[in-house]
Amino acid sequence: MTISEDSKNKTAELEDDLALIQLGEYYRDGKQGFKQDGATALQYFLKAADKNPAKSFEIIAEMYRKGKAVKADGAKAIEYYEKLDALDDKQAALNIAEIYAEGCGKLKGNGYKAIEIYDEIIQRGRYWAKVSRDFGMKGPQLENYKRALRSAAEIYLEGKSGVRPDGNLAIEYLSELAENDDMDAFRQIAEIYLEGKAGIAPDGHAAIKFFNKIIQRGDYDEIYPTPNSAMQAIAEIFRDGKGGVEPNGYIAIDYLERIAQDDHEEALGDEKNHIWKEIAEIYRDGKGGVTQDGAKAVEYFSKIIEDDDSDSDDDEFDFSGKRNALYELGQIYEHGCGEIGIDIDKAIEFYRKANANDKHFRAKMRLKVLTGESID
Repeated sequence: MTISEDSKNKTAELEDDLALIQLGEYYRDGKQGFKQDGATALQYFLKAADKNPAKSFEIIAEMYRKGKAVKADGAKAIEYYEKLDALDDKQAALNIAEIYAEGCGKLKGNGYKAIEIYDEIIQRGRYWAKVSRDFGMKGPQLENYKRALRSAAEIYLEGKSGVRPDGNLAIEYLSELAENDDMDAFRQIAEIYLEGKAGIAPDGHAAIKFFNKIIQRGDYDEIYPTPNSAMQAIAEIFRDGKGGVEPNGYIAIDYLERIAQDDHEEALGDEKNHIWKEIAEIYRDGKGGVTQDGAKAVEYFSKIIEDDDSDSDDDEFDFSGKRNALYELGQIYEHGCGEIGIDIDKAIEFYRKANANDKHFRAKMRLKVLTGESID
């Protein structure tokens, strides 16, 4: 229903809750020719609350929480969210917890109060989690339960609003979340161990354990993390020796090969060239204890070129692209690598291909050095 300035008195007399709410929104937002006036907006919302308390209280709570046409006021926002909670609104308790977690207006954040509320939501949500696991049923209660678990973990992980960082407690919440089919919780736990967050000692082996849980699930329907992303993370751990894991480039290569050979092309997308590049660099540089092997490096850089049978129009800023692979082959033959000796003619050949159509500045510079060709 659209309300004009001339009809607002008539609307008030009719006491139509939807019309009152719309009129309140005009005052709140300063729309339809109405001057923004938060106090007047609140009057209309409160009047509408006689017939539609849930919608009215939700709007008022949001006004105070976000400072819409009024000063942000966490205490007032909580007051109206509590009224909503009494009406069995499914989101109200979460909103109250978030206000305590972040603070609002003059109300300072109180992480422990937020966790107390999250714990109540989690306790109620465990029943719905069991129903979901047993019967595949989903609903707002289940989503609120998961959101509360993630939010409580975040408070302990980041030490929000006066809470002392505690990685072990964060992991407890995330572990319960992971038990309810949340693959991203496994990723978060793995990264806590890998990076040594919130007082947890870096532990690459523990990180690998949780990344492997993502791989074992094998769910390519997830946007993130997928098994491929988990395998790549494990490959990096072994390649670089992260988190106390002994470097082992051969194991890293094994995981990378598994990604490249995956049947789920939609999951791999355009990442295959990136995988070939990583393997080539391990052999070229002798990373992770791998014996430097120029022939293997050439083999994998060549895969990038072979996989792209088009007239590639990439440039040197596409670091996993065909032109950069050609440039890297030029580097190998210019400087030698492992058992591959220096071969300037071959280096020039690859630099010329990389710089076709004048699209690779570094290759062009090497050609200038090696042949004296103009770089204009």
